[in-house]
Parts: sequence; structure tokens; C-alpha cells
Amino acid sequence: MKRLRRPESWWTALAGVTVLAALAVPATPTHALTRHVCAGTVQTTYDGGLNDVEKPVGVSGVGSITCPVEPAPHTRGRITFSNAGLPNQLSCSTGRTGMAGQITWSDNATTTFHVAESQVHDVSGVRLLAMRGVVTEGDFAGHQVEAGFPVSAREHGESCATARGIDRATGGITIILTN
Repeated sequence: MKRLRRPESWWTALAGVTVLAALAVPATPTHALTRHVCAGTVQTTYDGGLNDVEKPVGVSGVGSITCPVEPAPHTRGRITFSNAGLPNQLSCSTGRTGMAGQITWSDNATTTFHVAESQVHDVSGVRLLAMRGVVTEGDFAGHQVEAGFPVSAREHGESCATARGIDRATGGITIILTN
């Protein structure tokens, strides 16, 4: 019997592993932060369509994150990001892009970040955009930021082969802030 794996279950497992990993790191005050691990869901839009041809594609996203073992008020927030005005070349399976974004925490404090380094990686048929950058303003200013979210999966194969490509997707996101 062949078992089908849905990407949602993969991201659920990743989020579970992230939570377990975060539990191993003791909660510390914000000024002594070592790792701040958050996971959630993001809705991503691809302006220009993401297909098999690497080309400039506008990426924007909005979602919510939770950080289950972190001190208040940094336990949940809303994340937005975009690559507007930044260098980018993406396809369903390859590419790089800059990204700028913001997390608005439950107390309305913000964390603004900029990503200059990113790359698409294939993990069990799910193409993830892995990003690395720095927090430029607000809470955690000066800290490193690493994040990742899916850009496409095997079931997008037919859409990736068309000129229009994928214009939107929903999936998991993981974000880690470290000093």
C-alpha cells in the first residue's frame, strides 16, 4: 500500500520538532536572548507567477506565528514580508531573493528585519525558501533572523509547467531570532 504524504503534515511535523527543540532551550529575559523560535502559517502571493523559469517574481506574505516557550509579550504575533524593490530571481525549484519584513507582537511592539541571503532548497519534494538576515529595528534589533517557508511542492508540478505558474500558496513558516 502506497502512503501519500501531504505537505501540510510535513509542516506540522516541522512545527512540532521546532517546538520540541525550543523546549530544550530555557526561557531567558529578552536582553539575554539566545534563541527565540516561532512557527505559524503564512499566505504567500507571487506577482508574475512562480513557474519553472527563473525570473523576477514579486513575493509578499502575511501570516501569524506563535512562540510557545518564549516570555510575554513575544509569544505570538503577525508577520508580513515582501521582496518589493529588492533583487530577486525565482522559479518553482531554484532562485534567490532579498526580503524585508516585520513582526507585530501581541503588545503591538514590532521587529523589523531585512534578508539579503536566501536560497530555495528541496526537502522531500517540498521547495523551501530559506532566508538569513538581521533585525534592523524594534525589539531584537541587531539580532540574526533565520526563516523558511514553502514556495512549491510536488502537487504544484502541473502549475509550475505553465506560463502562469503559481500565484499564491499557504503553508507553514518557521522564524528563529538569535543574538
